[in-house]
Amino acid sequence: IFMIVMTILVKDEIDIIEKNIRVHSKLGVDAFVVMDNNSSDGTREKLDELKKEFEITIIDEKGLYNQAKWMKKLAKVAKNKYNPRWVINNDADEFWIPNKSGSLKEYLTKIRNALELFGASNIYEWDKIKKEYRKLAKKYHPDLHRNKPELIQKIYEKKFRRIKESFELLEEYHSQKVTSTQ
Repeated sequence: IFMIVMTILVKDEIDIIEKNIRVHSKLGVDAFVVMDNNSSDGTREKLDELKKEFEITIIDEKGLYNQAKWMKKLAKVAKNKYNPRWVINNDADEFWIPNKSGSLKEYLTKIRNALELFGASNIYEWDKIKKEYRKLAKKYHPDLHRNKPELIQKIYEKKFRRIKESFELLEEYHSQKVTSTQ
């Protein structure tokens, strides 16, 4: 089993932060690294309260807003403190709900397996994934194997379905903000 850490940058998110952490914890997030940007509505106090129940690292930031710099810092703290396989960069009002899997761990395991099928180590190798998909889809396409014995045809059909489903999963994932750290 592997670890998932979620990073969240917050400012005055008292209305949603507790729900966000509770939902993602139930979906399989193991730890949270939250940066509070000088909240004045009780968000920081709510984080302290939630820290008693969940694994949360809180970073206080009072400087001028710099999202790119702060998100990098959050990811670095997450990686160095927890050494997770996955870091999910999130906003307090965003919820990562897997479409077909019961948990984020199941979903991300499917992603990892799909990446491996196409010889990629991460989603940023998108051109490589598309090229490998086209190559494998052509090789295993059932129409190319109609003259083979029925058992062989069924093997090719099953392999082709796995290739197609894996690529569709990665297409959906490609548009999201999940980052693999390993």
